Amino acid sequence: MSDLPLAFIDHELPHRIRLRLLSRRGDAGFFANAVQRLSALPGIASAQANPRTGSLLIYREPTLQNLAEIARAQDLFEIRRAPSPKENPVGLPRKSRHSAAPNPLKIAAAGMAGLGAVQLVRGPIAGDAAEVFWQAYQVSRNLHRPVLATGLVCIGLVQLARGQVLGSATSLFYRALNAQAMAAQPKDAWPQRTEDGSVR
Repeated sequence: MSDLPLAFIDHELPHRIRLRLLSRRGDAGFFANAVQRLSALPGIASAQANPRTGSLLIYREPTLQNLAEIARAQDLFEIRRAPSPKENPVGLPRKSRHSAAPNPLKIAAAGMAGLGAVQLVRGPIAGDAAEVFWQAYQVSRNLHRPVLATGLVCIGLVQLARGQVLGSATSLFYRALNAQAMAAQPKDAWPQRTEDGSVR
């Protein structure tokens, strides 16, 4: 049996395939090496990786079988189809309807959206200018929604004109810590929007 990491097919289109190597997630050196070696091979137009999510996007001419042989010959990884629900390969967490805990971030997102709807009715609708400008930056950077980001910038300018410039001290300190944490991240760890519209 091969000791190479398993690369599961996330999705496949003509001349393009996205693989997930969950066992190598976070290994920037592995993905940089894989991208460099694959990109130099004939028939591979380009390769892009996101180590944070364990994603490898390959634009290629070879068939899936030939690509699997190339990856194996280069000692990079073994390509496999996505496992069936009964299987539990190395590196993939077992999912169960009964044992899966609810995601606290999803609960928080739903709660915040509900509170936002309440505030939309009660007011105030927009925060201070500094807050809205920060939201515009986050929307542009993380969600890749330039139209929404532009709208938020306009709201921020309105709040600036009204004299509502700064929020509370805790809010500003939080944004400062958040900006510092993002600045420490390598740029390839930032969310990327792919050609199919998904964020990786």
